[in-house]
Amino acid sequence: TLYLAGEASGRRAVTLNTTGAYVEWTTKAPANALVTRFSIPDAPGGGGITSTLNIYVNGVLHKPISLTSKHIWLYGAEAGPSDSPSAGPPRHIYDEANVLLDSTIPAGSRIRLQKDPANSTTYAIDFVNLEQVAPRANPDPARYKVPNGFSHSDVQNALDAVRMDTTGTLVGVYLPAGTYETSQKFQVYGKPVKVVGAGMWYTRFQTPTGQQNTDAGFRVEPSASGSSFEHLAFFGNYTNRIDGPGKVWGELKDVDNLTLDNVWVEHTVCAYWGVSVSGLKITNSRFRNTFADAVNMTNGSTGNLVANSEGRSNGDDAFALFSATDQGASTGNHGNVFENLTATLTWRAAGIAVYGGYDNVFRNLYIADQLTYSGITISSLDFGYPFIGFGASPPTRFENISLIRSGGHFWGAQTFPAIWIFSASKEFRGIRVSHVDI
Repeated sequence: TLYLAGEASGRRAVTLNTTGAYVEWTTKAPANALVTRFSIPDAPGGGGITSTLNIYVNGVLHKPISLTSKHIWLYGAEAGPSDSPSAGPPRHIYDEANVLLDSTIPAGSRIRLQKDPANSTTYAIDFVNLEQVAPRANPDPARYKVPNGFSHSDVQNALDAVRMDTTGTLVGVYLPAGTYETSQKFQVYGKPVKVVGAGMWYTRFQTPTGQQNTDAGFRVEPSASGSSFEHLAFFGNYTNRIDGPGKVWGELKDVDNLTLDNVWVEHTVCAYWGVSVSGLKITNSRFRNTFADAVNMTNGSTGNLVANSEGRSNGDDAFALFSATDQGASTGNHGNVFENLTATLTWRAAGIAVYGGYDNVFRNLYIADQLTYSGITISSLDFGYPFIGFGASPPTRFENISLIRSGGHFWGAQTFPAIWIFSASKEFRGIRVSHVDI
């Protein structure tokens, strides 16, 4: 019970432990899609269980939602937990599930999650999100190649067809609604390609459910700078953190002018990791339940924008700038804007983390329910490899920020506040923090 409250948003959840128990909401707007954040028990030896929970609308059974605990329940050492219950005390006990409803539910309806005899375990429910969604059509059938099917090779063949088109007709790939199975990286190179799905609820990449920790996603080469990925989702099968692989768009070095818009990522290590990148735009996206950062840029990344997006239940900093030099950078990250973001339920590090650089702006942020770390980390610490400190001009700015239930304990007894300002090992000046509610 202590863990169920402590890891829930607002430090509260509803438990459904007996047949007939339910939690119910009244809809504020029409909706045909539902997400719930939940906790169900682990298997006795680890590895998770699967179950269902019934969804009712206005007192009538609508459909069940499928839940699994295979991506949660870590145990033991806080900085390097295992998924074996024998390793020590538990942590990371919540996940999310999503389902398209069978029809649009009008505003003012009662949506209930209820434990019936068919729902075979116990449940903690943190919240639901409700949305109204619809699929998107091919933006231009003459210019967007459609894969012949839903396999990895079908999608790769479509990408290659765009790359090899010499007429200038094909500009991208359209991915119709469906589940696209992949267990490796798609190769994007040669020229920019626009990858467009039918919507993040409809075009879904998925790694094999019978495996775990499969390194898959998109390997974009500098020759494909200017590519875009829009209106699609990527669901991985990671069950613990492995540093290095597991980034959907990962270790993209010198890949400039990339666009990620309306993308949804879960159950991977990271969503995006850029090295010496510029002109990146990440907008209108959601990065949830990852084992490390949602978005991180490093090694002299400049002129990038991250806006109108959400990091939720990330296993390291949700949004981060690392002015590291391990891949040749001679200057700190600068000219980057992070705005109109939420970072909530971060379970291992900060909502926002900035290590060095100058002329970076972080504004209009809602940061809440960090479980072990600060809401915002501003640090000149070297860790692993040298970093560049904070320059004086133009300053790094933090503006118009709400920090709620942020801060906690990590690294043993070390206590982290809502904002952690740490002049650790490099130059530390030119930092402005204004208009903050804690």
